[in-house]
Amino acid sequence: MLTASWVLWMLAGLALLVSVVLPLIGIGDLEADLRAVVGRDFPNETAGTLDRVIATAEAVLIGGGVLLALAEAGFAAAMRSGRGGARIVLVLLLVPVLLHAWLLTGVAPPLTAAVLVIGTVPAVVASILMFLPGAAAWFARHERI
Repeated sequence: MLTASWVLWMLAGLALLVSVVLPLIGIGDLEADLRAVVGRDFPNETAGTLDRVIATAEAVLIGGGVLLALAEAGFAAAMRSGRGGARIVLVLLLVPVLLHAWLLTGVAPPLTAAVLVIGTVPAVVASILMFLPGAAAWFARHERI
């Protein structure tokens, strides 16, 4: 069960990383999509303010996605090595991962959104697998401090 959970967490992290890299390599235009949303929702703001908001949103979405993917991989590796506390962190990490997916799918190009949504499913399944009875017994034998 733990190996399957680890593989699923790694797949989820990879999907998250791919979803934030796709706009960077020119697949879809995240900036144009953000500009359309910000321009529609805040039509009376100056161009400079809109540019700062768009740059900040891009940094949060891209940078946050990279940090979340790295955290998923790191804590999944810790979980696989026997650190039971990593399971709790991974479950808690699922909240910002799902929030990030929800925010990015609202402005992302279709391919990016699809990769991101598909990538959240393994994380949810992996969270369940980590707490099945077989996993609890494995952690009892391998618990590290």
